[in-house]
Amino acid sequence: MSKPLSAPLWPTLFAACASTNIGIQAQLTQTLRKALLAGRLPLGSRLPASRVLAKDLAISRSSVEAAYAQLEAEGYLQRRIGAGSFVAFTPLSLPSKQPSQRPAQLSRRGQSIVDAGGCQDSKPTQAFNAGQPDLAAFPHVLWQKLT
Repeated sequence: MSKPLSAPLWPTLFAACASTNIGIQAQLTQTLRKALLAGRLPLGSRLPASRVLAKDLAISRSSVEAAYAQLEAEGYLQRRIGAGSFVAFTPLSLPSKQPSQRPAQLSRRGQSIVDAGGCQDSKPTQAFNAGQPDLAAFPHVLWQKLT
């Protein structure tokens, strides 16, 4: 089990991000996300318990819980009941985007669309065409009354 990150880190981390334009929860989420993306929070490190962080920052615990839940949903954190919240993301774990040496190849259908000059309208509507409603049966008068 890893030890929680040191307490003096948190007030320093959040002091520079104080903003009155957005809510506390959004500020907390944004600050933690930036710290994770910058690599300031190592992979697998344990974040402080929501009660502890709320007390250190003088904010409500529900704000901390909501921020942790948001970051968990985004894949930055992993939360385990009774164990804590852990960093599940590191910028180094992202696959690097290598520029492709050769241009992307189109499928035969894609190439035929390009060769034909774009998409063509479908054939004229016939009885029992898939995805084609019977427009004559549409209740135009009723629709006009309702709108």
